[in-house]
Amino acid sequence: NGFYFDGTFYSINGKDFTAAGAGNLASWDCVSLVFSGTYFYYKYRTGASTVVHRTDDAFSETQIPITGVDSGHLYFSHGNGLFFGVANDGASNGNIVTSNDAGAWTAVQPVGREITEAWDFLYEPISGLYVIVSSEGNKIWTSSNGVAWNQRTLPTTGQFWRIAFGNGVFMLVSGRQSVTVLTSTDAVNWTVKNTLPEPGSWDSLAFADGVFVAHKPGTNPVAVSD
Repeated sequence: NGFYFDGTFYSINGKDFTAAGAGNLASWDCVSLVFSGTYFYYKYRTGASTVVHRTDDAFSETQIPITGVDSGHLYFSHGNGLFFGVANDGASNGNIVTSNDAGAWTAVQPVGREITEAWDFLYEPISGLYVIVSSEGNKIWTSSNGVAWNQRTLPTTGQFWRIAFGNGVFMLVSGRQSVTVLTSTDAVNWTVKNTLPEPGSWDSLAFADGVFVAHKPGTNPVAVSD
């Protein structure tokens, strides 16, 4: 995933975390990374990881034990003071979960096989909308409070990996060698736009300084919206 903070784009591709000028952050091997407004929170990819790591900009780290869910299958984000995410039991039975501290988690809605993993998360503060991008085909989930969730069906098939918001528009990009972009003003009704410059595994998307920026591995790795 990717996000923009204090003049820097941050990106994780499911393994390595990199941030220009971010010192030892570049060595993180993490699957979830969020910034709460005060701290960075991250979790290692390995299934053996049983803690969430919290660090400030001086790299003073605290380890927070994970309870209430299978720690090896937890993916999460943060918005409006709430940590929210997806956890499964290792047998593809998923739950949407929430936490106040990124350590103690509570299942708020069972989703079975509709979400076994989450590709991305978003909290949009103007509308107060929470969004989860499911790994299961053309589905996303939305919530106005992080607790009660509604499934939304996208107008085209394919795995959409990343979501961002800017200038009143939600944007989704595909990670499966596609040029497809989806846009929406409410995260419910979506429009298909084939506007990426070339097919690719678009694994990061962020909005800053009036433009959307997408990233993929390989040649021509960055695309910027008009």
